[in-house]
Amino acid sequence: EQDPGEDKYVQGLTMCYIHHQEFDQAAAVLKDNVARRGPTSLGYTLQGELFFVEKQYALAYESLGRALELSRNQGYRAHELIGLIYIEYRRYKEALEEFGMAAEQEPNSAQVRYYHGRMYYQNGNHIQARDEFTACLKLQPGYPRALENLGLCFEALQDFPKALDCYRQAIALEDAKKGRRNAEPYAYCGRLLLDRERPEEAVLLLKRGVAASPHSFIVNYELGRGLLRLGQFEDAKHFLLVAKDLDAKFPQTYYLLGKVCQKQQQPKAAAQYWATFDQLNRNAENREI
Repeated sequence: EQDPGEDKYVQGLTMCYIHHQEFDQAAAVLKDNVARRGPTSLGYTLQGELFFVEKQYALAYESLGRALELSRNQGYRAHELIGLIYIEYRRYKEALEEFGMAAEQEPNSAQVRYYHGRMYYQNGNHIQARDEFTACLKLQPGYPRALENLGLCFEALQDFPKALDCYRQAIALEDAKKGRRNAEPYAYCGRLLLDRERPEEAVLLLKRGVAASPHSFIVNYELGRGLLRLGQFEDAKHFLLVAKDLDAKFPQTYYLLGKVCQKQQQPKAAAQYWATFDQLNRNAENREI
């Protein structure tokens, strides 16, 4: 109220309203700012923030483009948001370019380095991804998502001891949390243990993951896969059915359910699951977890 034209107050108040999902109030602050200052790069960036959280991606993209035009392509947050929009549309190469510009303009943002690493990994550049996640962790050592993704990079690079170490560090961070926890590090670590022929150890860990996050698709799926490996068919079916309900389009779940039914001498049910697998597996997008 005392200084309504000051950018840092306009930005802080708008973001506060956005984080509290008070979108009408955020829009009112932006409208007042435009009336006072006219079109500005900050105003368009904040408008892009608002449209993004409302999932109006086309409008967000347009606003952020105008912000970058006014700022002569400077503004790491605008590049970061455009990168996130590209992810929504599975345009991963373009997202990589945007996060690269954001990281160049703001190299000390752990979040930007994390997203940059994610897109390197998504595009198959595992060494560059490893370096970005390492940089992210130097900036913010307790970044659990960066730890688990660094583990994925080491796994892709065939350095399994380092991958397991990263996953276990990420699990320790999740175990220390109060409230909602992420199941991914349990799932990735359990999957690697399964692939390294350590199924008993994997199943114990994956059960902890399900307890931490019962509604996670990936940890239910991996636990079902591990129980099938151990010959515990009824329990395997239970967790695979949970995974199917959480993500009905992932084809491999149906393949494993078919294997379970085959082991239980239920050929008709197995054939139905395998037919669904064949149908869903034709679409490459369905194979992404």
